[in-house]
Formats: sequence, structure tokens, C-alpha cells
Amino acid sequence: MSQVFENRMDSALPHTMAIVRESLGRVENMLVGQLQSDVPIIDEMVRCGGATGGKRFRPMLLLLAAEANGGIEDHHIMLATAVEMIHAATLVHDDIIDSATTRRHKTTINNRWGNQGAVLFGDYLFTQAFYLASLTGSAEACQIIGSATNRVCQGELQQSDAAGNFETSVEDYYQIISRKTAALCGCSTHLGAYSVDARERVNQWYEVGIKLGLAFQIIDDVLDYTGDPATCGKTLGTDLETAKPTLPILLALQTSPESSRADWIERLSDGNAEVDDVRAWLHETGAVSESLRRGKSLVKEAIAFTDRQTPNVSAAFREMGRFLTARTH
Repeated sequence: MSQVFENRMDSALPHTMAIVRESLGRVENMLVGQLQSDVPIIDEMVRCGGATGGKRFRPMLLLLAAEANGGIEDHHIMLATAVEMIHAATLVHDDIIDSATTRRHKTTINNRWGNQGAVLFGDYLFTQAFYLASLTGSAEACQIIGSATNRVCQGELQQSDAAGNFETSVEDYYQIISRKTAALCGCSTHLGAYSVDARERVNQWYEVGIKLGLAFQIIDDVLDYTGDPATCGKTLGTDLETAKPTLPILLALQTSPESSRADWIERLSDGNAEVDDVRAWLHETGAVSESLRRGKSLVKEAIAFTDRQTPNVSAAFREMGRFLTARTH
């Protein structure tokens, strides 16, 4: 694990890093080792940032859930690495869909090598992830990962189908992000706890990941309109460009008078809405504050369960909850 990454996360998440620092370092080393290739372009893509950097949110969730359920073992390191590879693959493919040019303060794979190269590199990450998961010898773990990845793809297809449809319901939006983003977070906490005999407890840990994943995506969708690119480290405004009906937009439409609602739907659908105008509208209608309230409420629901765990795990999850919501400040 790089010293820069370690210092940054120690400062932001001291309780969490106290538990997972060593294990997260092993995940980082395994990630680099597993992605090494004698194909020069693959090594170059990895160095470019195709699978490096980021907050390692999902591996942290997996490792913390494992710590709360008997302790972190070797197979958890392998599974956390596999989950991070899958996450990296989805980001590479997302950047193609969004025509994004920056990710984690670096140029995106699609911006440098084109969409064809990015698709193939994303596929490479997917296949490496499933190969690594298979090395654990656990059919159940592979099934959990396979099911989650399938749900991610379903969510991406649903989101693509909903593009430009601003009559999409808030319920449909939640269904999309429960698959697109939350499924892999739920998979992470599930994998951390799946070897526990008590099925109810495993399901509760799965729900922790789902709720944190939903909150993460809601806050991300708000930041796409209100965030600072220098702070977020990625291209913003892509949801407007790709006409995604995200929660802040849907809530603003719900609270707008019928006459202005029709006008906004037309402008958003035709691509004639300016980001500054949309941002002002989202604030005026209270859509930004309501979206953030919902995201924070999900975080509270998630950590309510983790508060019943050991003090160190409880403190770590509270810290991660604050970290998630602090991105909006």
C-alpha cells in the first residue's frame, strides 16, 4: 500500500485503518501482482490508473465484516481483491458510457486508448477477478460474487434504458442503484460474514452493505451537480450530458409546478439545460437537501446494526458513515 494512500486514509479513517491497514496492504499487493502481465499495454493501463488508486471502500467493508465475524483470514484477502477488480472494471466501462475524461485525477482508459481498448481492459479485470475468486476453493463465495456482478450488469442496462426518460419513478431509480452500485457493496459485507453459521446475521451484514452502497450512489449523484472536480477527482456533469434521471432531478420534478415541470422535462430530454441553471433549480426546489437527507438516513440505518458489534468495529463503521456524508461538505 502506497505511503500517500496510507497517510491519507489514516487521517480520514483512523479507527478503520487501525483494523484493516495490514490486510488492506495485502489486498493492494495482491491487486498489483495479479494484474501484472507480459502484455505491455495491460501493464501500461494498470499504471495509468485502470485498477489503482481509489478509496478501497468495498475491500474495507469486506474486511471489517470479516473482523466482526471471526477475524480476517487469507481467503478474505483474495475475495477483497477480486471485489475491487470487479469494481474497477465497472468504472472503466462506466467511463466509456459517460465519455468521461478523468477518473481519480488521471486520464481515463477510454480517453487514452479509445472505447475498444477500454472495453477489453474492463473485460480483462472481470476475468481476473473471477479467476482469483475461484482460487479460494469456495463455490459459495464464487456464487455470491457472480450473483452481485449479474445484478450490477442488470442495473447498468436498466440505467441505459432509462436514459432520457424523466418520467422514471423514484422507486425505479432506487431499483437501478440497488443493482448498479449497492449490489457490490452488499456482496462485500456478505463475503465478510458468509462463513458464519447464523443465516439471519449474514443477511443483516448484507443489508449493511446495501444501505451504504445506496447512500454512496445518492451522494455521488448529488455531487455530479454540486461537487468540485478538483476535490472529486473525476469528470462531473456527465449525468446531465447523458440524460440520466437521478434522484435530485426526479425529486425536483416532483416538487415543481406542472407548467415548469413540463418545461424542465423537455429541456433535460433535449439536452438544452445548462448545468448552472439545473444546479440552481435543484437547490431552489430543495432536491439537493432532500437527496442528501435520504443518503444520510441510509447511513444511519446501516450503522445502527454495526453499533451492536464490538467497539472497534462499531467505531470503524461510524467513521466510514461520516466519511461518506462528509463528501458533500
